[in-house]
Amino acid sequence: MGLAMTQSRTKGPEFVKYFAPVLNSLRALGNSGTPFEVREDIAKTMALSEAELNVTTSNGQSRFDNQVAWARFYLMKAGLIDGSERGVWRLTELGRATHLNHEQAIDLFKLQQNGLIRGGNATVSTLTAFSPIDSIQQAAPLIEDIAPDHREAMADILKKMTAKGFEHFSAFLLRKAGFTSVNVTGRANDGGIDGNGYLRINPMMTLRVLFQCKRYRDAPVSKDDIMKFQAAVIRERAEKGLFLTTSVFTRGAREEALGGACEIELIDIDRLIELMESMSLGLVEKKIFALDEDFFKEFLTA
Repeated sequence: MGLAMTQSRTKGPEFVKYFAPVLNSLRALGNSGTPFEVREDIAKTMALSEAELNVTTSNGQSRFDNQVAWARFYLMKAGLIDGSERGVWRLTELGRATHLNHEQAIDLFKLQQNGLIRGGNATVSTLTAFSPIDSIQQAAPLIEDIAPDHREAMADILKKMTAKGFEHFSAFLLRKAGFTSVNVTGRANDGGIDGNGYLRINPMMTLRVLFQCKRYRDAPVSKDDIMKFQAAVIRERAEKGLFLTTSVFTRGAREEALGGACEIELIDIDRLIELMESMSLGLVEKKIFALDEDFFKEFLTA
């Protein structure tokens, strides 16, 4: 998009600042990436501090992850990101050719708020047609002010589980994901091991996996939590460790999980919900109708 950079007259909704970083990150990743890869690339490129990354919303989800997800949602609705694939974000042809400054990102948001972009019908000329309004913030609430969707409700109910209930839920989730011989132990002084199971990764190899479950409501999982679990995994001579939480992981925890004494797979609240969505756990699919205007054309012109 060839518009010159201009002085923005409004900051706009906070998540709009991630429109351009999401597009740029996907381009840097080869035009596609997982949500985790995109978030990691944005955090590194924008040099976000651990304190910024650890801020949570009122329901305990990562504010950064939440805002990046909303940016992706609007970019998808504008036809810049393909929304047909679950678990992978991919730029469309228009997305690959689109470069946004902050002023243009606000224009894009306003177009969708005014209903001028629906279902990926954007064009470069459409995206550059509007100038930003003086106070788009008044027209668009922050993420926490938007009516709760099923994700917020799911996050809330996961956090309301008892510690034992979350352990049993985690075991059920692992079984649905293909683990066998899943066993919840919950022993005292076990270094945080809440259970174990086996995962066949190919016809000739099966991994023994230990898992830990932390049903936290507000506090993030720290580096020390990961180090203690790593020590337990090594002591038990398991091939893999899996850490599930209803909270988020600090940057230090993520770095330790990847480069510490042994690699630990991390599943935070957002990834938990993504897994539940992919397996349709605790969700009831509802049929929604949308008007097919083409169907009525012949009757309107007869």
